[in-house]
Amino acid sequence: MADATFVLFGSLPAAMAKGHIDWDTNAIKCALLLDTWTPDQDTEDEWSDISTHEHSHAGDYPEGGEELTTKTATYVEATNITTFDADDVLFNYTTTAHYAVIYDSVTGYLIGYIDFGLNITGDPSTTIKFPTAGLFSASV
Repeated sequence: MADATFVLFGSLPAAMAKGHIDWDTNAIKCALLLDTWTPDQDTEDEWSDISTHEHSHAGDYPEGGEELTTKTATYVEATNITTFDADDVLFNYTTTAHYAVIYDSVTGYLIGYIDFGLNITGDPSTTIKFPTAGLFSASV
């Protein structure tokens, strides 16, 4: 699967500033959602707002999705930009999804999502590739 655009939820900066999202320590997950969900980055801020649209937990798909690995937050002094990134996510089972949502599974706060633009049916080697420049960044 090619690189996709990552859209942030509007509540992300406040959630990070208030300590509701701990990128380094908490389990940050990637969950697959069906086309029954209509994203609203302005009003949705917690996993409980959207979890009913998650892919079926039948088979090998884990409830809540896969945990991100190799999470990094890298600050570059020359540009004053901090980039948040993680390894791409491999889903080892056949699934159909329209969205991939990233969230803090400890607190439930939403971070962002990828809209595939159509329903994607994966196979045991389907990888969700995050943007090569990182999932998201913050500038000061």
